[in-house]
Amino acid sequence: KLAAAIAFQVAVFLIFTAYGLVMHVWRRRNANVEDLVRAILGAVLFFAAAYTLLDEDYHAWMGTFALLMAIVYTALGWLALARRPDDQRQLLLSAAVAMGLLAMVFPLQAEAAWIAVGWAVEGLVLWWFGLRIRSAALRGMAAAMLVLAVGRLVFVDTPDAHHTVFVPLLNQYGLPAMA
Repeated sequence: KLAAAIAFQVAVFLIFTAYGLVMHVWRRRNANVEDLVRAILGAVLFFAAAYTLLDEDYHAWMGTFALLMAIVYTALGWLALARRPDDQRQLLLSAAVAMGLLAMVFPLQAEAAWIAVGWAVEGLVLWWFGLRIRSAALRGMAAAMLVLAVGRLVFVDTPDAHHTVFVPLLNQYGLPAMA
């Protein structure tokens, strides 16, 4: 039954993604708010359904699955950029979904203390790229990633680090916190 359930979820995801491609890339219609919300919900709900179905048996591959979905949305962004560079909202949506999926890779694959480091590196790369192409939207996404990284470090990782015997700097939390 798992294969049939996954096939159904993939089919629904492909229908919604194909609709977005046909309407916005080939028919050259600008995306409105409803289209953007539909695209975000399609990505989020597909990932949530696939995670729910696959996590128990394939937990070690969930980070790779998030990375593959981020690559799909990056490719959709490149396609939108090549065919419709004037539709900035569609391009920003593809970038935001890809960055969100990339951010999911760290909690799914990394040890708890390294999640904030991964988010911070992603935020710094986005910030640099946003400066390079002069995009305030990318710098905004970068700022959000950096706030998430600092929030994770201060409010989630710091309280958990002090439940064991304190060893200054040379503990499992020290190196990621210095990074």
